[in-house]
Amino acid sequence: MSVFRKIVVAATFAALGATQAAAADLEGNQRFRSCDGQVYQQTFRSKGDTLDIRQTDPNDIYTITVHNPGTFTSLSVGGICTSASDCNGKTFGFGGNNSRFSISGVGDGVNSRVTVSCSNGPGDAEIKAGRDATGGAGGASGASIGGAIGNAMGARNGGGAPVISSSGLFLSTLSTQGPALALDQQPRAALWASIQGTQFGGSLDGDGVEFTVGGDVAIAEGTYLGSVLSYGDYEIVSGGITYETTALSFGPYLSARISDRYAFDAYVVFAQPEYVAAGTSYSTDRLTAGVKASAEYDLWGFATTSHIGFSGFSEDLPAAAIGGARTVSSTVGTIATRIEFAPDAATRPYLSVGVDSIRFKDGATKLSSVSPRFGLGVDMSGRYGNLNLRLDAGEVFDTARAVTFGFNWKLDL
Repeated sequence: MSVFRKIVVAATFAALGATQAAAADLEGNQRFRSCDGQVYQQTFRSKGDTLDIRQTDPNDIYTITVHNPGTFTSLSVGGICTSASDCNGKTFGFGGNNSRFSISGVGDGVNSRVTVSCSNGPGDAEIKAGRDATGGAGGASGASIGGAIGNAMGARNGGGAPVISSSGLFLSTLSTQGPALALDQQPRAALWASIQGTQFGGSLDGDGVEFTVGGDVAIAEGTYLGSVLSYGDYEIVSGGITYETTALSFGPYLSARISDRYAFDAYVVFAQPEYVAAGTSYSTDRLTAGVKASAEYDLWGFATTSHIGFSGFSEDLPAAAIGGARTVSSTVGTIATRIEFAPDAATRPYLSVGVDSIRFKDGATKLSSVSPRFGLGVDMSGRYGNLNLRLDAGEVFDTARAVTFGFNWKLDL
């Protein structure tokens, strides 16, 4: 059990302009009454000190400089950083959810100094860049995970899954060309793995990779319950700012055959992505989900699968994010068809086409677009499992495009 230190609040104000004298609060803590050109400074002593930063404008952005980090025993800012080296160079904003941030630390009382400078916050271009990067990462990760699940479920039933994908992704359909649907004639469990690479274009630049593993079991005739674990690593350039993000995602999925022709699928995936951008880092909370209804028909000797679905993701950004704390979300409605050209062969090439209706929201900013999506690939069945190679192209959101190449492997148990 640690002993709480007595916290002594003391602050010194560094003058940087004619308006600075009016900005001092002589009652203990310092406050900005006019942000631009203002600086907090404090030397942290061995018995511990705090430096309070109080909100004047929700859009103001504060930058922390830690002088001589090695002389600090401890330093932290709630929700922003937890050590002297971690806090050095951090930026944060209030975003309307806080009225004060407190910097707490223990130093040597001589060299352990912290400076906090303030600016009026990012411009519209910087906020748009952060929004687009978040949407790109969330969309690409969701598309890769959903595509991997879809192909695994399609392969389990002897056919393939539509490659049509978007930022929330849809699960597979079941193939009428597969084996009988009786539970005792199907594998009771399966394991699968997928690796997918994404190249961004349009208003975004960069690339990323997603490695996904999963498994499912038959819980009733024609009904499968599974779980997925995925690791994604993306580097996205938006508005001249490079965003590096990694995320470990996990969640359940369900696929149910309603009849020999119709199926219903659903999934939920959770993640806490880590971002590094413009000298700061932060983590977010992301939820991705989707549902889809599909139908299968034979058309002129081809196996066709059509589906209609709804999916989306929502990501809560903290105060440390560019533009402050807020929620970024995307919802997608899709109508799509896949045509398989050799449904009875071991190697089955296919083509998929669809239309996405995308609505993207960042705080009060709302965007909507309608865009086509194309896919092509090949499913292969062999003694060592089912393989799938595919290429998928479409929009992540308005003005941002993504092309994904994927490889799936599945083994029935």
